[in-house]
Amino acid sequence: MKIAYHYHVSVKKDEKGSLWVPGFQGRFIDSLAGYCNELYLLMHTPRTGDVLFDYRIRAENVHFISLGPRSSVPKRMLSIPRIKRIINENKHKYDCALVRGPSPLLPAVCSALEPLPTALFIVGDYRAGVDELPQPSWRKQLIKLWTLWNTAGQMRILKKSLVFVNSRQLHEKFKSCADRVIETRTTTLSDGDFFKVDDRCSEPPYHMLYTGRIDKTKGLHELIEAIKTLVDKGYDVNLDIVGWSGDRDPTEDELKKKVNLFGLEHSVFFRGFKPLGPELFFYYKKADIYIMPSYAEGFPRSIWEAMAHSVPVIATRVGSISAYVKNLEEGILIPPRDPSAIADAVEQLIENPHLRQKLIRDGRKLAGENTLQKRTGEIINNLERYCNANTR
Repeated sequence: MKIAYHYHVSVKKDEKGSLWVPGFQGRFIDSLAGYCNELYLLMHTPRTGDVLFDYRIRAENVHFISLGPRSSVPKRMLSIPRIKRIINENKHKYDCALVRGPSPLLPAVCSALEPLPTALFIVGDYRAGVDELPQPSWRKQLIKLWTLWNTAGQMRILKKSLVFVNSRQLHEKFKSCADRVIETRTTTLSDGDFFKVDDRCSEPPYHMLYTGRIDKTKGLHELIEAIKTLVDKGYDVNLDIVGWSGDRDPTEDELKKKVNLFGLEHSVFFRGFKPLGPELFFYYKKADIYIMPSYAEGFPRSIWEAMAHSVPVIATRVGSISAYVKNLEEGILIPPRDPSAIADAVEQLIENPHLRQKLIRDGRKLAGENTLQKRTGEIINNLERYCNANTR
């Protein structure tokens, strides 16, 4: 089977011809390539400032078909006729397609791919979090209008397609209007990524960890306030924030000012972006507790990473987290925007070794059920059946 794959991230081609992408995409692409004859990436070249190319594609059956630079969304909209021509010129190479969304070009790409069997892989909703964007109100209104237009186009495609979703929330939303909806779970884990220990928090200082994007919706202001509460109560804790900021996003600067205001310079550390693999996994291995305090999520891949490294998880009860991580079984779930709830949960884990050990054990088992080998195989098997049914 020869598959075309589209998503809005960039692909960087080096002087040796190797393809580099962000780690979360690279692992998925290599895993996908292992199940097909040829995989064609209908993706963008980098724009100035794109830096997260930490993963080299290993599979030799992956080919890059450039849709042009990853420019601003308005410029990409103006480039749709050219992008459609590129897809049409290469359409004879594919048996079917997998298009990940939401994505600015999803409706246009799917239109250009017709009549090939095309499945969608929806991992979020552009309309969520618009109000939290660091933009003036007039610009937010324009973004809201564009997201409504883009979502309407996505829904038209969805009604006649096989659709994979990575959350219970999206499954419930689409199950009555899509041709067929299959719930799967996005992950970056390979079978060799697991790190087994039976317990954490053996002695102070206790290491807290957050990994991921640094923006307002991730609840990092509340996390720092929780660290202040714990320090004031006499707990010797510190926090590693491992991640990156978006273009012109002031959140990291605001967080650093809060750290200085609270006098937490020796307790909260901004480690910057770390490539997926040993550099990132170093922080999971040394962590005692992983905290994901987001306001909204589908299901963060980082929770699987923490569980695979035997780190107990505290997360907010949002998106599909409560569906996949049962309270006090695989993780402690708390309400969003609540610093005291974060502090109480950390205190509970530090003081209760029986609960902590149970979370480690149950979490590692759950992560073992959600590796790339299992989840990508699930996608390919359903895509192949869909392709065969629609090419008879």
